[in-house]
Amino acid sequence: MTVGEDGSIGPGSLWLRWDPHVHAPGTIFNDQFKGDWDAYLNAIEGATPAIRALGVTDYYGLELYKEVCARKEQGRLKDCDLIFPNIELRFSVGTARSWINAHLLVCPDDPEHLDQLTRFLQRLTFKTTTDTFACNPSELIRLGRSLDPKLTDDRSALRHGSEQFKVNFDQLREEFKAMSWAQENILIAVAGAKGDGTSGLQDGADQAMRQQIEHFAHIMFASSPAQREFWLGRKTSREHICETYGGLKPCMHGSDGHSVERTGAPDGDRYTWIKGAATFDGLKQACIDPEGRAYVGAEAPPAAAPSETIRRVTLTNAPWAPNSVIDLNPGLVAIIGARGSGKTALADMIAAGCDAHANQLPMQSFLVRAGEYLDDATVKLDWGNGIVTERGLRNVAAAWDGFLTQYSGNVDGIINDNLSSTRKNRDGWRGIDIAITDPAAPLVADDADLTKLPLGRLDAEIRRLGDIINVDKETRERFNSLSAKITTETELLSVLQDKLKDYEGAEERAKGLPAERQTSYRRIFEAVFSEQQVLNDL
Repeated sequence: MTVGEDGSIGPGSLWLRWDPHVHAPGTIFNDQFKGDWDAYLNAIEGATPAIRALGVTDYYGLELYKEVCARKEQGRLKDCDLIFPNIELRFSVGTARSWINAHLLVCPDDPEHLDQLTRFLQRLTFKTTTDTFACNPSELIRLGRSLDPKLTDDRSALRHGSEQFKVNFDQLREEFKAMSWAQENILIAVAGAKGDGTSGLQDGADQAMRQQIEHFAHIMFASSPAQREFWLGRKTSREHICETYGGLKPCMHGSDGHSVERTGAPDGDRYTWIKGAATFDGLKQACIDPEGRAYVGAEAPPAAAPSETIRRVTLTNAPWAPNSVIDLNPGLVAIIGARGSGKTALADMIAAGCDAHANQLPMQSFLVRAGEYLDDATVKLDWGNGIVTERGLRNVAAAWDGFLTQYSGNVDGIINDNLSSTRKNRDGWRGIDIAITDPAAPLVADDADLTKLPLGRLDAEIRRLGDIINVDKETRERFNSLSAKITTETELLSVLQDKLKDYEGAEERAKGLPAERQTSYRRIFEAVFSEQQVLNDL
């Protein structure tokens, strides 16, 4: 949990969806947005799961990032807490299919980050046979026109210059090391795919370059589980990855959309999830702890079963509690705080809300010591599966009075009442066992709320579906066996048909062989006679 500046208590680090690689209308290459900014912003705002951090991407430029920030200031992208520049560039080394792509992910916290980033980019240069060009818009336009003087408008020249501009990896690495601001505010991401990523560097001569690039990178833009397993050291060893590549690497994946339809919609729903606040520091933390804070998948990694997760604790009629609503982290396993900060009180109240007390409340328990002040105070727990439980705090502390050393009160009555209540809850939760009379008839409707059905009916439906699946499995196995047999016999039939055609034509081919033989002999003798004539002439 975290405590805000106003004293409010938050749930702490949660898995949030990021899209670190998304283009915008006006992107230099393959722009299919048709200038429709409203549709573009609607796509991001309507994305499910919600995008909380956005890396606005373009090739060597910052204009689209500035435009998205301006739209944010006008009231758009309200759910997006972080917008940062993603400068896409191409290395001068390439694969058989494309150039290797790299990305500069830039922290926007510094008010002067645009000026500083521009200064860093200008230190990158590209040389032709006649001139040297810096990485800024005016120089890219000049490069485009120098290579194609027919380009009269700036936009076409900028596109052509950006297409030709390649960054030397050694220069990027040296300039990055030479500028302290860059080291503190830029994270380097490298594509890991075969097409435009380092996986395409397969030749032996490229292995050293590939290793240098991947060692230099903080983040791998890769979405496959195999890549993630590798960069977390699970395929070889953590020691090997750390020694060879400078440390474990988080894998991330963006939509890389160049159209409205692809914006915020990566292939295969391979979303990027970062555990932590939607801040650039949260991204840096993911680079430090990639295994625990970065994930690519359709859903965030589950912390626990929803039925075993408490989302929120709410106290009512408790004026002594300055924070009456406390959101809990789904991964919460301990309560840590200074002496007297209320750790025991919070644990006791959570236990009261879910009827999870020990055999006897100790005298130092908050509910015992503060019993006379609890009055009508209650605790309500909101569980991850939508169930809400609410209990009175004073009643919990009065129920255990009969178990104190004085043995005052009706102990047997308290036990019997709680035992009766527990059995009643158990029977209602379990329900009656249902026999399956017709395997084809479903026991649970398609639109039924599963959280409200008794376990007995759910168990029966599971058994019914299991029987159907087993029948389908046997049928599928027989079908696969027959299909394999048909394929084998079809291939054999094809071979026999080819042989039959060969046999059918053998008689005709045999008739023509003597004539072909005579012709061949005649040519041989003619060649010998010609050679003899040449020798006689000599």
